Amino acid sequence: MVRGGFTAIGNVPIRWEGQLVGILALATKCEEGPESMSARLPVFEELGSYAGALFGAEADVFSKKESLRSNIQNIMKNRRFHPVFQPFVELESGTVVGYEALTRFDDGEPPDQRFMQAHSIGLGSELEALCAQTALDAAQELGTDLWLSLNFSPAALLDGHAAKVVDGVTRRLVIEVTEHAQIKNYTAIRRALSEIGNCQLAVDDAGAGYTSLSHILELQPDFVKLDISLVRDIDTNPARQAMIAGMCHFASQSGTTLIAEGIETEAEAAMLRQLGVPLGEAGMLGQGYLFGKPSMFT
Repeated sequence: MVRGGFTAIGNVPIRWEGQLVGILALATKCEEGPESMSARLPVFEELGSYAGALFGAEADVFSKKESLRSNIQNIMKNRRFHPVFQPFVELESGTVVGYEALTRFDDGEPPDQRFMQAHSIGLGSELEALCAQTALDAAQELGTDLWLSLNFSPAALLDGHAAKVVDGVTRRLVIEVTEHAQIKNYTAIRRALSEIGNCQLAVDDAGAGYTSLSHILELQPDFVKLDISLVRDIDTNPARQAMIAGMCHFASQSGTTLIAEGIETEAEAAMLRQLGVPLGEAGMLGQGYLFGKPSMFT
């Protein structure tokens, strides 16, 4: 018996990729209720199909996000990652002057992908902070004359996670601002960095991603890291030589230290030493497999 003035009620299945994900209930107060409902059944079925495409897709996205959230939380809770360290050297002398702290995840997921996943569900800054703290703990035996570089996204700087990690640390620290997200408010970033106070700043991957010359001018970093795309085969590429020569002039005028990333051959190192002559006695710094792969301290 139909109540509430309705003359007929019908149910249409809502399906997504062949699976039943819900029921669409329809009702009418039309005097010819059953006949009217039956006549419109093809339209209702099409409506159920549209509802399945809409709600099913949203449910699928939600399910995947929750699965990803659970995985990231498990990684953080059980520390399913470890820090590795790659040296920075003076190109002229080969002397190690510091190390960059990097993270390797136990399941082999590339770090940049893992951090992007974490940021997509609101856990990016928390994961960055945990990895940075773990790196600081592992580097306690590192000589105080060597500096340690930690990677943080703009989000982690703005929401205070970076500041909490480095608060009270007495060793020389450098914060590398990662380039995977565009900075929309440079004033806020500069304010956050000034409030941290006890760290120098490095801009990562100059020449790639969002790290444009205007980005460097806005942040006024202590270090500019030249992306591997500029360094690769620089000994045989005049265009790249000209580009880095221009960066060397900028660095000498602004008091910025250049770090060439991804150096793998002695020929590349030799050309970079030559280009770095205007920078003074120490020249530029270098980082790459030629001087050491990322590894754990033993």
